[in-house]
Amino acid sequence: MDEIAELAVGYGVDSFLYGGDPAGLEVFALEIVPEVRETVGRERARL
Repeated sequence: MDEIAELAVGYGVDSFLYGGDPAGLEVFALEIVPEVRETVGRERARL
């Protein structure tokens, strides 16, 4: 999660593709993505 947030905040990357195991897609979508959004929002508010 930290690596994705760093790419978004530090480098302006705004789109990510999931290319992992299809069984992990649900975890990515329901757990990782919301956490990254929260982190990015918090970090951008500090800038």
